[in-house]
Amino acid sequence: MTNISTFIRRALPGDSWRPWRSVIAAALGKPPEDAALVRRVTGRKHLPTRPVKELWCVVGRGGGKSRGSITLAGAVATCRTFPKRAPGERIYIGLFSPDRKQSAVDLSYARGLLHSSPALESLIVTEGREFIELSDDIIIEVITASNAAPRGRSYAVVVIGEAAFLPTDQSAEPDRELIRAVRPALARVPGSLLLVVSSAYSRRGELYRAVEHRNERDDVLVVVAPTLTMNPTFDADAIEQALRDDPESARSEYLSEFRSDIQSYISIEAVAAVTVRGRFELPPVKGTGYVAFVDPAGGSGADSMTLAVCHAGEGSAVVDCLRERRPGFNPSDVVEEFSALLKSYRIDRVTGDRYAGEWPREAFRKGGIEYVVSEPTKSDLYRELLPAINAGKVELLDNARANAQVTSLERRTGRGGRDSIDHAPSSHDDLANVIAGAVAACKVGLGKSILPESFTGCARAANSNGTYDHRSCYLFGGAGGSVDGLAVCRTCPGDKAARVQWRRYIDSGGQLDLRSWASDNVRLPDALAWAEVRSMAKRTPWL
Repeated sequence: MTNISTFIRRALPGDSWRPWRSVIAAALGKPPEDAALVRRVTGRKHLPTRPVKELWCVVGRGGGKSRGSITLAGAVATCRTFPKRAPGERIYIGLFSPDRKQSAVDLSYARGLLHSSPALESLIVTEGREFIELSDDIIIEVITASNAAPRGRSYAVVVIGEAAFLPTDQSAEPDRELIRAVRPALARVPGSLLLVVSSAYSRRGELYRAVEHRNERDDVLVVVAPTLTMNPTFDADAIEQALRDDPESARSEYLSEFRSDIQSYISIEAVAAVTVRGRFELPPVKGTGYVAFVDPAGGSGADSMTLAVCHAGEGSAVVDCLRERRPGFNPSDVVEEFSALLKSYRIDRVTGDRYAGEWPREAFRKGGIEYVVSEPTKSDLYRELLPAINAGKVELLDNARANAQVTSLERRTGRGGRDSIDHAPSSHDDLANVIAGAVAACKVGLGKSILPESFTGCARAANSNGTYDHRSCYLFGGAGGSVDGLAVCRTCPGDKAARVQWRRYIDSGGQLDLRSWASDNVRLPDALAWAEVRSMAKRTPWL
């Protein structure tokens, strides 16, 4: 059997790989070639004298993380003797990564190592698309990160690549869930190793916590190193240019500094508090007005096509229905399906973004649904969603995937100081987007609205069919003409968009109190035609 130190020297030859050889040696409890470097990147005065149970490496982009980690995993797989096992029991070397593309890279490194010498190549029993089986019932496998993947297996080594960028579609804390799942699988094999490697990202998650608590345990080694420290051959000029172009991002990517400009946006606790457990969908109810928001997608990319239906309850926006069609669908078929669902809720208008120009309008028009482009951006919708959730003015369905997307949203501060809210890298927000859009529509258009503080005195009365009787409205009542109450409410000055249109008619210091207007017999100018009222209703983009 090959000596483990010899294996590592052959796999990582030359001076440029000396930093990785030194770190790996320290993790194995052996004297490193460059002890000073290891002390510097680990912050330790005394280096391990026996193999550690966990090695965490926060290394800059291009710093050799994939090759370094696969080399250590391969060394353990081929150079270590494992204790006797039950007949048929196998030992696994698990390579976990955020996506299939990275998994392919990892397996390619593993294949290259094993085929690099006749002695190692002779250990290969069979090779598959996502695994390599070695003699002595050892299997190297690549797995797209999932907290359910490792259950029921015995792992000698688990490598979690780019741990700060794991997809958050199924869990708001995917790194934590995955590590919780693999630790019992590692405990089945004496001398097992958990190896977590990643570039730095935001100041949260297991990677950041490991750095914050580094050197608290002798059997856990934590490395924090810039790109050039671990790979001195990397283009230093490219790093300097990146630092000039986007300092915050470049310091994270190349200098291994956790970003201070990215924060979690909506807490897990806040979302849990407004989630109605056991409620997965609400059927249409006669006499209730509904709104909907759709996030179109083409079906062949990475995004899902999603839809949310919502109504305004007693002081809160209630999410009634969610639909998601994941990639690999015919968009025309999904539009047809969504149109039928909208009609079941008596909805003839849906709001969405500017995706693909005229296609959504045309597709939904064929299904008898008017598609209206949302004026607020996705970031604006998320900005409105936070206070509604924190105030308990939203009721969410018991949908783990959707709620994980909501809690995984991030607030980023741009170079100009303006905040933006979006999903994390390697993640999606298709369900979160339609929830935010539908909740915003509820707040400004239908049901018992959540009115802004500066807008008081609404006296509209609901009809049995879910529309509103404009005759009870202080502003439109008695003005004459014929228009349905729903259009009246859509054009009310309390609406953010319509408020701008009426500004020249009012001078109330921003306070829009319909009761005071009514007492002064203030009405909209007679010259304003009802046709314009209807036109303005259609231009209210989020209804």
